[in-house]
Amino acid sequence: MIFRLLPFIAIIGYALLMWHFSAWSLKRQLDAQSRRLRDTGLAPVLDRLAAALNLPEIPVYVFEIEPVNGLAAPDGRVFLTEGFMAKYRAKEVTAEEIGSVIAHELGHVSLGH
Repeated sequence: MIFRLLPFIAIIGYALLMWHFSAWSLKRQLDAQSRRLRDTGLAPVLDRLAAALNLPEIPVYVFEIEPVNGLAAPDGRVFLTEGFMAKYRAKEVTAEEIGSVIAHELGHVSLGH
């Protein structure tokens, strides 16, 4: 009976191994290509968001890639892309819009996505 289950056990094991490898690889890439967000214009928005969530702060990082996006990493960190920050600096996106993207990404973090 156990031999009949071995292919399924092997598939599940392989999937878990690949998921862990993917998360590890993503963490390395994010660590190598990111920096902490430091922007005085965004600080009041982040402070209000942190206060609303009863958190001391919301650490946000800038991922040094050009597409416009925000993302939540598997380890709970929130990232905005450099492309998104370029739009903010060009005044194509407001601080409040950036805050809404960060809040969206925090929703992913809280739900474990």
